[in-house]
Amino acid sequence: MRIAVAVEYGFSPSFPMPLTEERLLLAESVALVIEVKSDLNKQWHQIEETTRKVKVLKRTLKAVTIEGDDPPPLSIPVIAVGYNGYSTIEGLSKRLESTPLECRPDGALVIDSGCFVGLGMTTSGALGLYALTLGIDVLLRQLITSRPNLVRYARYSDF
Repeated sequence: MRIAVAVEYGFSPSFPMPLTEERLLLAESVALVIEVKSDLNKQWHQIEETTRKVKVLKRTLKAVTIEGDDPPPLSIPVIAVGYNGYSTIEGLSKRLESTPLECRPDGALVIDSGCFVGLGMTTSGALGLYALTLGIDVLLRQLITSRPNLVRYARYSDF
């Protein structure tokens, strides 16, 4: 599956693919996916399709959390980012809420209006991009306090 932006968690392995610039990322190596579109409103069906494909991938993580910290989600978070689209938080919120859970991104940002909804935050204007970066920071911090189980990718017959 091709992804617009996969934010790689640098402490887990990824593999360069021969004769290409692409990399193979294990689910545990992906902190989040950002699906970039020119217009969120017009291209929402494409966001749903990508989100559905990403959400079926499950990470095997053991949370090593401090009391009060949230463990990382087992599914890979998806954030939709569009240059244009919804001009109000209400419109963007309604779009997210009306999207079935299995294909709903965890957050969405419209750069032009600054509307951001998701990851526990709602804002617009200049704070929209800031909310996106705060959300990414939270997701990365959750991964820092977890350990991936990469043994599941190995074949036990060789041991």
